[in-house]
Amino acid sequence: MKCVVDPARLLALIGMGHDHAIPMLTSPEWHKKQGVELADLAERIYLKDYLKKSKFFPGVLEILEDLKKRGKMLALASSSQRVIIEHYLTMLPEGSKTFQAIVTFDDVTHSKPDPELCLRALALSKMPAEKSCTVGDSAWDMLASGTAKIDAIGVLSGGTAREELQQFGAREIYRDVQDLHEHIDASLIFSGVLKEGSPALK
Repeated sequence: MKCVVDPARLLALIGMGHDHAIPMLTSPEWHKKQGVELADLAERIYLKDYLKKSKFFPGVLEILEDLKKRGKMLALASSSQRVIIEHYLTMLPEGSKTFQAIVTFDDVTHSKPDPELCLRALALSKMPAEKSCTVGDSAWDMLASGTAKIDAIGVLSGGTAREELQQFGAREIYRDVQDLHEHIDASLIFSGVLKEGSPALK
């Protein structure tokens, strides 16, 4: 059975787990028959042709190092499969030790925008939602965070528009990770409240 998808619809769902994205792009019936096969094929293509070409956005290593030095507990919650996340962890100086908790698609029943990934990360790191915040670049990151009662910071480097991040619950929005790092002391990560005139709100 062939299924043709408009690329614009596909781009709009980046950041959503394939368990949600494929039924939305096709139909529940198509997903039931061929969704798992399609997801497996996409994973094999990504692992073979794209994973080794991937790089962190500028500023990612620096902000992680800074947050660790300043005593912040870090957790990673991703809709990607664990094999993909394990590759990214090898690119970090401290590897998996960078994070107090790591939750991937393989660890949950439902991916983003379902809050399960976020809730499991909170449970593993033993952090209450009201003392936590997330950083993400998709509407689905914002929605999952909000449903889990976690304040969310959005970055525009994922291609999702500012208006859409705001619509789905971002309390602050920055150009990219470097921009967030430059204003980190005034951000939700340290202030816990939005400050009038913050660069994130302009």
